[in-house]
Amino acid sequence: MSQDSDEEEESSGSFKVLAEKTLPSPVRPELFSWCPSMDLLTFSPDQLSIWLYRMSGQLVWKLNLKVASAGISRITWKPDGKMLALACDDGIIRVCDVNNGRIVHQISTETSVSCLNWVVRDKAAAKDRERLTFEGLLNMDVSSSLPRLSPIPTNNASDSIFASKAVLDSMINTSFNLDEAGFASMDVLITGDSTSQLLFNIFGYFQISSNNLPSEFAGLTPINHVSTADLSFHSFVGLSPANDLVLIPLRVHFIRRFGNDLTLVSSASKNLQALGLYIADMLNAIESEWKAFVKATGTMFAMLADYIKKTGSDARPELRLFELLMTGQPDDAVKQWLATRISDRVIRALKKASMNVYENMRRLLNESLIPACERAVIIISRLRGLARWQERGAYLGLNAVTLSKMLNDVTLIMSESHKMVWDLNKEYEHHLQFVSWLKFAHEEVTDAEPPKEDDPGTVNIETRKVATFLTKYHGRPTIDRFFSTKSLDHNGENIDSGHEEGQSGLKLIFASFQSEFKQAFTESADTLKNHVVFGTPIRICKNVLKEKLQIRSRIVQQDSDISMIIALSLSATQELFLLRFAVSDVSSKSIAPDVQTCRLKLPNKELKSFEFMNDDKVVCLLVESSSSAEILSFDVSASKFSDQSVDTTNFVNDATLAVLDHVTSVTNRDDTLTTPLQSRKFTGNDFMPVSMAINDRAGRRVGAIVSDDLQRFQIFDLDDDDDDDDDDDGSEMDE
Repeated sequence: MSQDSDEEEESSGSFKVLAEKTLPSPVRPELFSWCPSMDLLTFSPDQLSIWLYRMSGQLVWKLNLKVASAGISRITWKPDGKMLALACDDGIIRVCDVNNGRIVHQISTETSVSCLNWVVRDKAAAKDRERLTFEGLLNMDVSSSLPRLSPIPTNNASDSIFASKAVLDSMINTSFNLDEAGFASMDVLITGDSTSQLLFNIFGYFQISSNNLPSEFAGLTPINHVSTADLSFHSFVGLSPANDLVLIPLRVHFIRRFGNDLTLVSSASKNLQALGLYIADMLNAIESEWKAFVKATGTMFAMLADYIKKTGSDARPELRLFELLMTGQPDDAVKQWLATRISDRVIRALKKASMNVYENMRRLLNESLIPACERAVIIISRLRGLARWQERGAYLGLNAVTLSKMLNDVTLIMSESHKMVWDLNKEYEHHLQFVSWLKFAHEEVTDAEPPKEDDPGTVNIETRKVATFLTKYHGRPTIDRFFSTKSLDHNGENIDSGHEEGQSGLKLIFASFQSEFKQAFTESADTLKNHVVFGTPIRICKNVLKEKLQIRSRIVQQDSDISMIIALSLSATQELFLLRFAVSDVSSKSIAPDVQTCRLKLPNKELKSFEFMNDDKVVCLLVESSSSAEILSFDVSASKFSDQSVDTTNFVNDATLAVLDHVTSVTNRDDTLTTPLQSRKFTGNDFMPVSMAINDRAGRRVGAIVSDDLQRFQIFDLDDDDDDDDDDDGSEMDE
């Protein structure tokens, strides 16, 4: 890191700089974060864009949203680092795949999102790992033995998210399974908005809302969330309409009560939604494949229609060709068309195009659409079995009748797809006969020398098959019968659908499936939300200045003792308050009424940012004007909290009471600065940090800071001592 001689960066033992890199343009300092599982960083250059960079400074991808109202306000990572959720001002949460930056899923909320967090259930903390006999049966997942679905070819559906194998593997080619200990993993995307709505999106897809907040805190806007490792306890901190900061604890009983069964339902929702998108894209791909062929070959037959029209006739082209087939005598229009518009080159192109389109459609059906339906059948059958189990199905809100309807719809799509393959094979056979006859007719009209009988390209023309093609397939090909504006019965015949114009048979069946899917999982979600129970709210402080407020929270678990720590800064200067709440393991209570407090007295600088480094340390970034800054870490272990505590029992009903009003009596309020554990100072004008992000996961343990020019960023180690490596600029890092 280059610095002028009169400028220096001081350090005392830690936060060694590993690298300094420069971005192509300024970024928003408040919106950058670490991937929890990989050395990746997100940056946002403007309201509609996200960049993903490697720690080495290499750009991975750029995502630019095309909706002007979709300003990105918050981001959070899936705990495994494979997905990134973007909360946008238009009330939509966009989930993108980290491999390529493509949006793979959208979650609609009633208004803009005020709180966003993605959590995962920890195996060691889960309480529901007792194996049941039925769970053993659930673990017999047939879908895991099925072949993986193939990506959709980009020439068929360039905008499909399933053109990426990585997306396909993460969303579809995975299945629900219990491990050897009888545990199934679960992650939950948590959101809160300004309407006081709390949403639990299990696996990011199966959405369960909470009931309304307690009446005395109606209108609360959640701004912070934390949960225990087993996901049974959650805590939201929110702002009331009067700008009071309030803690809302709640128990999510359905996670502990239903455990692996809930994971099965949630993963089924995710997989069926993804399979639904895949099937829809596949139907569109098959239809577009045929439309491209019709467009390519339609000009040739349109010219025959023009020649016929010039003779004063309105006869259909296939009728005139049928007359030629039967009589061997072409009329003037057909003769002119055969002589001027048909050639050996045209015949070869037509033959090649037809071979490609029929083969592509059969491949899409056999290798993609039918296998996708098979997976859906297995998932729905498994769910229906759980729904019929009285000890679980009713409590999970599963309806066996609705699931049976879904199963019937998917089975019908699958059976019609098999029939379509059979009919396409027959049509292709007739089409080849027509093309061979067309070549023969052209040679007859132009007196060209016919091919020899032993020529390997010679096809014995069967007049009956040519006639069948002209009377049956040319005017109404196979795909039109399956993609018509009428419904199909179970024999593949058209019947009046009663649906709106423009929808096709297979797509009508698919629309019915989607409707049943929505009903099935809405019923389940509505049942499960009754298992979300609010605890006693606690008013933390009153009349907060939202512009100055910074808040972080963390769950600390040591053996059977669980605590929640809330760290907050109210004025961005001099003080950082920490509140420690004991989390009760009794389902009737969420947190104990007594609160321990800790106060950090900071240097007289602006507190730009702070983060937990681990359960016992917090790191702060403080800035003084544009010439001085420092990163400090502090001990916030249990021993640093006051022995006395604040009793919050009456804080709900008495609006005059708040936790921080009582801190003066239980914490040291002198002006002695709290001694930091580690520090790094920045002086001069070379690099002045204004924003900070921390990755505290084991094995990662790094931080990043953005400079005041909003283009340069530094990577620093949270643990390693600097020793004599202070002038290492990170240039030796692996790219």
